[in-house]
Amino acid sequence: MRSSITPVSLLAANLLAAHAFGGTTPPVVADTGAPPAYLVRYTDGPIHPDGHLDEKAWDSVPWSHDFVWIDMGDPAPLRSRFKAVYNADGLYIACEYEVDEDAPPVMDPGFPHACEIMLDPGGTGRRSLEYAASPGGSQFSIIWHDRLALSRWSSELNINTQVGISRVPSEAGNGHIIYEVAFPWDSLKRLEDHAFVPPKKGEAWRANFSRVENGKTSGDFTWAPMGGVYYIHNPGYFGWLVFAGQSNPLTDLSTVDLTPLPDVSLQINESPHFHLVNQTLWALWMMPWSRDSGDVKVASTPSDPIFVAGNTFVALFNPDGTTKWQITRKTADLPQFIRAIALVGDKLYATGDGKNGMGEGMVTISPEGQAHRLTKDDGYEFQANARIISLGTHEALIRWKNNDQFKDHFQLITPDGLLPPVQAQGTVLCAAGLESGQVAVGTSEGFSCYDSRGNLIKETRIAGGITSVSPVADAVVGVSGYAGIYRMTADGQCAYFPFPLRTKFDNVYPDGRGNCWASYAGGVAYISNGKVQYFDAPLGLTGMQVLDAVHTNDGKMVFTAIIPNANWYVAGNDSAFLLVTDGQHWKRYGFEEGLPGQFTQFDSIGSINGQILFNTHAGIFRFLP
Repeated sequence: MRSSITPVSLLAANLLAAHAFGGTTPPVVADTGAPPAYLVRYTDGPIHPDGHLDEKAWDSVPWSHDFVWIDMGDPAPLRSRFKAVYNADGLYIACEYEVDEDAPPVMDPGFPHACEIMLDPGGTGRRSLEYAASPGGSQFSIIWHDRLALSRWSSELNINTQVGISRVPSEAGNGHIIYEVAFPWDSLKRLEDHAFVPPKKGEAWRANFSRVENGKTSGDFTWAPMGGVYYIHNPGYFGWLVFAGQSNPLTDLSTVDLTPLPDVSLQINESPHFHLVNQTLWALWMMPWSRDSGDVKVASTPSDPIFVAGNTFVALFNPDGTTKWQITRKTADLPQFIRAIALVGDKLYATGDGKNGMGEGMVTISPEGQAHRLTKDDGYEFQANARIISLGTHEALIRWKNNDQFKDHFQLITPDGLLPPVQAQGTVLCAAGLESGQVAVGTSEGFSCYDSRGNLIKETRIAGGITSVSPVADAVVGVSGYAGIYRMTADGQCAYFPFPLRTKFDNVYPDGRGNCWASYAGGVAYISNGKVQYFDAPLGLTGMQVLDAVHTNDGKMVFTAIIPNANWYVAGNDSAFLLVTDGQHWKRYGFEEGLPGQFTQFDSIGSINGQILFNTHAGIFRFLP
């Protein structure tokens, strides 16, 4: 980090990261260029953080380049930048944010134009400071251990920052707000080894600056983009603050060569039950790619590749976890934020939205990675807030709102294309396909059955609507938003399943044997042969919450579960775990070893190519019970 080594690109940084990950595949991210660097000048004079920048020291230092979108580095809609100086007492940073004067007033003044500063003196991502200030003057300081673990708040750390805030209106256009922040060296010594604080001439800290904007031009804009991931705590992509020195100071960065230390903040330890497949960060969905041959679905095999998607990317993996290709909105016409995906035939459909008019709509993605944005020429009647729902083997449903705010519209998607729009009986909450081709749709009003062309067969009004539905044997089973479980057959007949229940369930899952499981706050229920067996807090895990479940080839169930906490930042080591049961015996598999940080958050779990795979924020893992 502080030696004279030739600058490295993100490709080399990824190779260093791969070494730190124990030789695993580096994260699937976009190459956005080398991290930026800023030369921090030394000043003998005092700095008074009042937000006015009226000290002479500020006049002689330049502004940084303008902030960009946090993930891909696109130009941001409003100008944001920073400048920095230091003296014998501390580090001083000024952030200037352009403010849209025409934007409507925001009710909560704590959120718009918020200023965030990230400092990592050690440069490894292992221990860093997150500082935040609001326009109202509120300040927060957080110490991060690794990327996903929070230690404690500023009141305990005594990070004695000072901030001055000023607002500068403009008659010719937008005004701006200025944050002037002082970080005393004595406080920063609590953050890192004393050898790094205060820094010596030519030394460099990893750092980043983020503007959190809410309202008309909402978004997250940063000095250094995060390599394709919409998440600020990726220290391997932070920029550099290079300290010029007091005596014979550096005047530019031409003689300063920067090489990042290996990013050890996501080190994966060996675990007998969790095998790292790919270090993809923030993947949300996985599904096997398999070809469609007319009306015959070819089942996935261990040699089939896997589609993986997150909010900002889509990738195709080989079965061994290596990446065949990956695309983002910088390389393809994707939504800015992908919100849902479904596989229909040999195409992946993705719906999403964007901020400030960016990327809303639906696209198809071929197995070769070619993206096509759907329009009315494709039969796509998108209006607003479109989301896609997989119906099983080779169909999907795209739902959207029209003029009637209480009744959604939807279109069925088949391998041959999109069918004409259908007006639903209420707000579409869930859907599933039956083996015989009918489609069950759960809405805010109840349960509806349609044929394969979208014609209504039968509607049943249910209090609380149907919030979750799943195919079970030759029917579908849904849970009410009020209480109980309902079963719908191919002719649209709907009844309690197996009888009226008072329990308010969250989700329902098939077990592959014609029976099902339903989760509720604190436990799960097994429904078989007209009987319900409750398992309240299996293994004594009081207060657990089931997030998702999948059945194995031998009929066992694998549940992803957590012990809910008020703030996911401070969850403990036992917060996330897997539960495996055959209906009688239960076993818990925790993440005390094998995953980084104090917390692991699940995104999805599935039986893919005969394996149980699951996503966490740290990567994709294979479960080996």
